[in-house]
Amino acid sequence: MKQLENLNQWQALHALLKEKKKAVQDEILHYPPPIPACDQQFNHLLEQRAQLSQALRQLSEQRRDNGRSLLEIARVLGCLSESEIEQLAEL
Repeated sequence: MKQLENLNQWQALHALLKEKKKAVQDEILHYPPPIPACDQQFNHLLEQRAQLSQALRQLSEQRRDNGRSLLEIARVLGCLSESEIEQLAEL
């Protein structure tokens, strides 16, 4: 049962990161012109997208290493709010 619960948390974390990345990507795609490279908000969105991509890669790597709990990993990734981490803990 514990393994199934852990698998559900892993799936939930992966889905949450992908959902956040898609939301950022959608915002980038619909960002109004002109001159997006000079816009701080646009640059922030690009940075968020890169961070979420990195977090997804790290999650894949960490999944093979069972030395840390999923919630520790979620905190280290730095892409989730405390309330999102708490929601994962409830699974």
